[in-house]
Amino acid sequence: EMCQLFSTFWDQTPRLTRRIGPGRRRKRDTMRSLQTSLKVAISALTTIATALPAESQPQRTLVSDVGQSAILDGDASGTSILFAFTAGGIDESNWKTWDWGNITHLGFWSNPSDDLRAQAASHNVKLFQDCSTPDKTTWGSSSDRAAFAEKCASQISQNKLDGVFFDFEGTGLTASQKNDYTTLAQTVSAKIAPKSLFICVGGRPSYENRDYDYAGLANAADFLFVMMYDMHLYDDYTCMSTSQGNICSPAEASIRAVQAGTEEYLKIVPANKLVMGFPWYGQRYTQVAVPINEGQIDYKDVLAVMDSGVVVKQEFDKDSDSQTLTCKAACEPGKKGGKIWFDDATTLKAKYAVAVSAGLRGIGMWCADKLPTPENGQDPHFAQRNAMWVTVSAAKAGLDDRAAPVQTSGSTSAALQGKLFATSEKYPSTSAPDRLAESDVTFNATLNSALPTLSVHPATPLQPILGFGGAITEAVATVFGQLPQKLQDEVVEALWGPTGQRYSLGRTTIGSTDFSVSVYSYNDHSGDLEQGNFTIDHDERNGVHDLIRRASKAAMTPPVASPGGIEWLASPWSPPGWMKQGWMTRKGYMRNSAKPGMIQDDKLFASYALYTSKYLSAMKSAGINISRVTIQNEPDSADHMFPVAYPACNFNGTDEGDYLRRFLGPQLRADHPDIEIYIHDGQKFHDVPIADRVDAIVKAANGTEYIDGVAFHWYGNNLDNYNYLADLHAKYPSLSLLASEATLQDPRTQGGKDWDEGMKYMVDIIGDLNNGATGWIEWNVLLDTTGGPTCIGPTATTFCTPEVGHCDAPILADTKKGILEYRPTYHIMAHVSRFIPRGSRVVSLTQTPTMPVTTGLSAVGVLTPNNDLVVVAMNPDPKNPVEYQVVVDVSGASNVLKLSLPPNSVHTLVVPLAPSKFV
Repeated sequence: EMCQLFSTFWDQTPRLTRRIGPGRRRKRDTMRSLQTSLKVAISALTTIATALPAESQPQRTLVSDVGQSAILDGDASGTSILFAFTAGGIDESNWKTWDWGNITHLGFWSNPSDDLRAQAASHNVKLFQDCSTPDKTTWGSSSDRAAFAEKCASQISQNKLDGVFFDFEGTGLTASQKNDYTTLAQTVSAKIAPKSLFICVGGRPSYENRDYDYAGLANAADFLFVMMYDMHLYDDYTCMSTSQGNICSPAEASIRAVQAGTEEYLKIVPANKLVMGFPWYGQRYTQVAVPINEGQIDYKDVLAVMDSGVVVKQEFDKDSDSQTLTCKAACEPGKKGGKIWFDDATTLKAKYAVAVSAGLRGIGMWCADKLPTPENGQDPHFAQRNAMWVTVSAAKAGLDDRAAPVQTSGSTSAALQGKLFATSEKYPSTSAPDRLAESDVTFNATLNSALPTLSVHPATPLQPILGFGGAITEAVATVFGQLPQKLQDEVVEALWGPTGQRYSLGRTTIGSTDFSVSVYSYNDHSGDLEQGNFTIDHDERNGVHDLIRRASKAAMTPPVASPGGIEWLASPWSPPGWMKQGWMTRKGYMRNSAKPGMIQDDKLFASYALYTSKYLSAMKSAGINISRVTIQNEPDSADHMFPVAYPACNFNGTDEGDYLRRFLGPQLRADHPDIEIYIHDGQKFHDVPIADRVDAIVKAANGTEYIDGVAFHWYGNNLDNYNYLADLHAKYPSLSLLASEATLQDPRTQGGKDWDEGMKYMVDIIGDLNNGATGWIEWNVLLDTTGGPTCIGPTATTFCTPEVGHCDAPILADTKKGILEYRPTYHIMAHVSRFIPRGSRVVSLTQTPTMPVTTGLSAVGVLTPNNDLVVVAMNPDPKNPVEYQVVVDVSGASNVLKLSLPPNSVHTLVVPLAPSKFV
């Protein structure tokens, strides 16, 4: 009874949190808090249950005498479903582009080819086929039901399937026929067991007045595939209003409709029985008094229409939360319809988020083969295809994030096992030091109370991880462009590929910075308030965009470390000079800044918000999806520079919050609702602690409606500033805290202590993660051997002073000799970026005794979506080793591991933990 109570409460959690208040982040964090408490309670109940004598344990009772389908193999671990439908008769060039690392189930109407079947088997993807539901007049006959079940079983056997599905689309069923449909499902499920059945249903229980016995169908089947594209009455033919109000839209369902449909289902079906699917195609319409449907159009054909030059208007339709195209005449040659409604990666992201919020069993699409594919060696729509897969894999990761806690009970004879990866400055020898040296480790039961101890508590999750990465600036792209193709390929693989760092976060710049080779904005036409002359062509010409696209593509090369690949953060250093006040000059320039930096004119603030919005739109058109923006790089500290300067703009906290509330926030929420806005993007301490400055921004912004997170840099009391971050996290626990910039001094000035310098990276990463940070981004990922180029000079000029402001980077390139140097920071960053994917969570770790972070042992613990416990520990002492022990807080297993860290070294310990089972 207690277990059932907790299970019911768990399923109700998303709905309970919707009543808490208007703040999206507050809802999410309250839900996670409830879930954490429930996980602990359920884990305790599991432990009690397993201790009961076998005869006293409750037996599972089936709801029907014909039984239920088995839970699918590989799904009992809590991993969510990503279901892809496909027509079946598709060629290799199509299915080879799919995200096989995330697909779990594949549905066909025809038989898959042997090659496709082999591809699915290699990724443990389950195969299902339509069992062609018989005429409804036969459902009432037990013999006809038995014959049909036999047919489905034979189909599974002959075609080597993991199950079948029903895709019956019928209306006007009588009460007895609805009951017969449930009985049919029960009969088939019992016959094909242990294989599985799932059933396709409309976007809401009342769709086209079907009103099936959804609870009975859900009990009979493994899950219901909710087709969110079947939402409104006769929506395939015209757009008609509904009793729920103005939520009808041609073809594509609005977020409000998706939420309503989901809530209706959750009243009668458990969340773990629902998989939410969306179409990867649109609909063509002829616009008359009402839109008249003219047929489907695949997403790949939508893109072809956009390329053809017939589109006169593309806009976001707020009623349907979908994209629309208006064409000059017919959008497709020989086919009717001058308007198209469709979903792309941006609109689908918000809709799949409903499934994540509700904690459904999984998500899916109809159909995977509707995406564009490479042709004749060309792949012009790689970015759009990739973005679609990024969207579904990110949603799946969100569902996986809700997975069961780690197992806390089991055989007392078991011993934890794992792998250790070690990097050291000089160990075991100066000529051949460790660089991610791999070894197997086995835990034991011997605890040494005299050793420093890291006690890790994997069942106590803290903040989620967004990822790790670095920045691409004009300086990076310039050096990259000077390399031969072979070295370019090496750099891309080394930083973003599956055998390299696997970076999952990136930062790019909105206009020029100190690490540019020129001073430029995207609109130098003074007074152009409407931004009619806005263009990002400069970054297209200088190679910045090409490198970003190559990095994004490499990050999606299987095996993909982080679902969705790279998420990009964009930051401006300065508005166009004509928007700024002068400081020691007669007018404003990109370089330098007065206090405040911008001319105090609402028209200019509105124009600058539009400038940012146009940048995001232009980047999307260039095949680059930005996920997050900051308002201004170092708004509190980069001002009054003399005698040389770089692009900068000062905002105090009140000014930044006011600009966000009145201009930037409304502009971006309207134009780019999927983009997250991060404030501050400055130091943890500069004049005042970071929490004080965030207070001023939040107050001026009238709350956190337009605030998704806080970005910060590692400067300002460097490596001794984590108390400021801890205070901020305690005050604003719902805001994501992202370390957005860190770098080291000119490599030529490090005096042979490059490893001492490099270890500062790990000091800061561990310090930040242990105080609430969700990710960590270094500054330039590639520079030349001088640590440049840079462009810093007198305010009113565009002259780049040589040898000013140079910094280190993980890879330095000698462009004349064609040599790459991998710096210590490259090897040190690998210890987090290669082992901690997006969707992981920091877990509680206590250290006894504590030591100074800059000289002694420190560590962080993380649990990955695959239930791997990752412990990263470091010893920054350049002379002395340190022995320590790791104690993992799990019962029923030997859980102590003794290790030794050489001087200037890092360990990453990876320990697979068995997932617990809910009762």
